[in-house]
Amino acid sequence: MMPISVLANDIYLKGISIIGQQKTAYISLSEDNSIAVVEGKSIGSWIVERIAGRSVFLRHAESDEIIELALHSRLSVEQPVPESTTPKAVLEQIAKAVAEGQTVIAPPPPEKVAEGVYRGKPHLIAGKDVPPGYYRKRTPFGDYLIKGDAQ
Repeated sequence: MMPISVLANDIYLKGISIIGQQKTAYISLSEDNSIAVVEGKSIGSWIVERIAGRSVFLRHAESDEIIELALHSRLSVEQPVPESTTPKAVLEQIAKAVAEGQTVIAPPPPEKVAEGVYRGKPHLIAGKDVPPGYYRKRTPFGDYLIKGDAQ
C-alpha cells in the first residue's frame, strides 16, 4: 500500500457507519481504491485513532502527529435550495393564493385504506398540460393548478 502522504490530494472520507459500538469509516485513497477501516487499523504509516460522527482522526505511527479527515458533502454550498421551493414555502404560497380568492385545482386525495392510513402517490401535471391562465405549483403531495400569473 502506498503511504498516505503520497496520496494526500486524492484521499477523502466517503462515509461513516456507526451501529451501536461498532464504528467503520470508508476512506477513498484514490479514484479506484477505497477501504473500510475501524479504530486501531493502520493505513500505511497512519493509525486510525478515533472515528467520530463526521470525521476520522489519524495518528502518525512514528511522530504521533494527529490529523483529522472530515466528512464533506459533494454538493456545492454556493447553490442552496431556493427558499421558495421548500415544502413549507410552497404550501404557504398555495394558502395565500386561496386566501386571495384565486382558483386552485388540487390533486386527488389519497385513498383511505384503514383508520388513519392513507395510500396514494403524488399526482404530477406535465408542463404541457397546464391550461392557459393557470400555473403549476409542485408540492410533495402532488401538483396544484392555480389560476393567475406564476408567482
